[in-house]
Amino acid sequence: MKRYLSLFLAVVCMFCITANSTALTSSECNSLDAECIMRTGSDNPAYDGKLYGYNAMGGATAEGFIAFSAETGNIEHQDAQQFRLIGGAYYNGLVYAYGIELIDNFYEIPHWYVIDPTTWTVQQDELRNVCYDMTYDYSTDTMYAITPYMMAEHMQLCSVDITNGQLSVITEITLPSNEEARMVACGRNGMLFLISSTGNLYTVNKTTGAANLVGGTGKSFCTSGDYYDIQQSMIYDPTDGMLYAAQYNGTSSTLLVINPETAAVVSERQLGAIRLTSLFAFYNPEDYANDPEPTPEPTPEPPVEEHD
Repeated sequence: MKRYLSLFLAVVCMFCITANSTALTSSECNSLDAECIMRTGSDNPAYDGKLYGYNAMGGATAEGFIAFSAETGNIEHQDAQQFRLIGGAYYNGLVYAYGIELIDNFYEIPHWYVIDPTTWTVQQDELRNVCYDMTYDYSTDTMYAITPYMMAEHMQLCSVDITNGQLSVITEITLPSNEEARMVACGRNGMLFLISSTGNLYTVNKTTGAANLVGGTGKSFCTSGDYYDIQQSMIYDPTDGMLYAAQYNGTSSTLLVINPETAAVVSERQLGAIRLTSLFAFYNPEDYANDPEPTPEPTPEPPVEEHD
């Protein structure tokens, strides 16, 4: 299924027209459209203690955006949508994402969306390819994506032009032959983290694609089935220095809180029968630029057994 979909997307992409647009500041905009798709940091909604993502399965909730507590995993809001997001990321008040449009439940047309998360309305919609996951690097002002672009045998690290969704291949990501890249997130200092299909956490050189193993999370990630089963997502939280990963095991999802220095899973929140992509939160890492780098939470020690 994945190979046929990738082939179809590659063919469609050959006919995509690259739009040249200039991003303006919010003071120069009267509305958000293809010529005005960026906001200043002052326009960003304040961090509200929630995480957001796109539920691509339905199940206990309708397919669409959901909000849930970062502390408990309890779903608090949902917003049904007519499109299906595959991978996306939040930056400067907007969600940038690749997704597909289903035509008669058969044809799958790839799209690039720019979405206002305060109203969940689409501000820009263009034909493009799709990706597995995305992350924004504030240290270099670059949006990154991982994708089997143009039917590449191995996963590619790409930069994304957020004015039009155009992908530019940077390099191939080097992983062991039995592993595939599943999700990525950039730390506050620009470190690119990646979790593979086997649950290993890596740091990735953004120029060469070389992956250095941090350690294993001890968790399994869905490796087969429907195309959307393998789409999973994570983010870096600049307030506590932890990685938050939405793990899908084939039937349900769990929010994993991971120490990026050791790959240890510090805690888990059950999310239920959903498949979560495009994980994000309402905060801007630049707001914490003058704060000291947070120390990741250590792995809890197992309780000591008492003996009589």
